Amino acid sequence: MKFATDFDGVILDFKTMLIKGIKKRTNINVSKYMKGIMVHHPNIDEQTIRKLVKEILLEDTLSAKPIKATIKTLEKIYKLYNEPIIIVTNRSEDLRKVTEEWLDQNVSNKFEWEIRYGSGKIYDSKVEYLKDANWYLDDILEQLVSVCSLPNIRRCFWYNQDVYDMSNVDKKIIKVSNINSVYDIIR
Repeated sequence: MKFATDFDGVILDFKTMLIKGIKKRTNINVSKYMKGIMVHHPNIDEQTIRKLVKEILLEDTLSAKPIKATIKTLEKIYKLYNEPIIIVTNRSEDLRKVTEEWLDQNVSNKFEWEIRYGSGKIYDSKVEYLKDANWYLDDILEQLVSVCSLPNIRRCFWYNQDVYDMSNVDKKIIKVSNINSVYDIIR
């Protein structure tokens, strides 16, 4: 059995890194203007936000905090299945060095991992990178909807988001507010 997970917002505390990074560079607190991982601030245009995000990813990743509860759960899953954890990210290839250095610093002593890079666009589908996975964890519902369509996926776990109406969502998607419940479900 192979377990796969998203990176930003699930393993790495992307939201805090982004809020602090924008504050440091613009002196604007965007925390009230975030929906999920997206920033919509009336005083910062979309092009500037994209530029800031790219700069923050390149310069601030190595100092970003890990989400410790997720790492502990992934460590337990790794021990259960004895398979590398598949980490899928839509970070672009030019972020490979800082991303893998962060993983080496924060998770390599906990579990084996392999990383698969996407297009660099936040909402691009990750389906092509998950054809050999059985379980998938993400914090973006749109990713889970497309991934759950794969016949090899037993369950998808939606983590770290505000409460949404789940009535029209695929039954293979389970909303978890406590990351430890993922391990309890799959074992």
